[in-house]
Parts: sequence; structure tokens; C-alpha cells
Amino acid sequence: MKGIARISVKILSIYFFVEFITQGIPQIFGIFNMRQEIGKGLVIGIIISQLLKLLIAVYLWYFAEKLSIRIMGNIKNESIKEINYRKLQLIAFSVVGIVLLATSIPEIAQYIVEYLSMSGRVITNILPKLIAKTIELIIGIWLLLGLPGILNKISN
Repeated sequence: MKGIARISVKILSIYFFVEFITQGIPQIFGIFNMRQEIGKGLVIGIIISQLLKLLIAVYLWYFAEKLSIRIMGNIKNESIKEINYRKLQLIAFSVVGIVLLATSIPEIAQYIVEYLSMSGRVITNILPKLIAKTIELIIGIWLLLGLPGILNKISN
């Protein structure tokens, strides 16, 4: 069961990393592209909150084993042997990849349509969102197609 906990923590890590990409990057770009003054506290708050998302994602990834021991306890002999953890990982990461693809493709299409319909075609408003969703799309494809390499990394 500790293996299931470790997989779950790593899935959460991927989720928070994607959250950082899809929300953090556009917000940080937005701060620097704003024409009007905004308060220093707001700027610092946004940057700190987005960096915390990134730090949480990195922490969850690198400390998944320790967290899974903390969650499940230090069980030495797991009695469940019929569960194939590699297949469980394959399923879990495939689901994450599908979710990322299913959420990013419609939004990419929306941003392209918005850009094409703008009178002045001001790309500074759309570009950060489009970049973030494109990265999300790439991660989704990578999770679906690059599973053997990902599973080898996770197993280490």
C-alpha cells in the first residue's frame, strides 16, 4: 500500500506543477505587462503564492517516498502481492495525461479564436495564457506517450 501512497503523492506533485504553469505564469506575466500601477503588496503576494505552488510540487516529487512512509507507516512486509504497481502507475499517469489534454485543448482553441478576433491583435494578453496551456498540452502528451521513461524514473 505504501507504493499506492507514493504514486498518489507524485500525482499530486504533477498536479501542483501544472497549476503553477497554468496559473502562475500568466499571473506573473500579467503583473509585468500591466499598463496601470498596482500595489506592491499585490505584486509580492502573487509572486509568493505562485512560487509556493512550485515549491510544493518539487517537495512532493522529491519527498514522495518519505511522505508515503509517513502516510502508511513503515510497513516492512506488505501482504498484498497481486497488485501490479507498475500497471497502477501506468493507469494513474495515463489518466493525468488525459485530463491535461482534455482541459488544455479547448482552452488553446479558445485563446487562438480570441486572438484572431481581436481588432488590434494585441498578443501580450493572450500569449502568456497560450504558452501556459501549450506547456500543459505537452506535459499531457508526454505523460501519455512517454510512460516507460516516466515509470523508470518513478521506480528509482
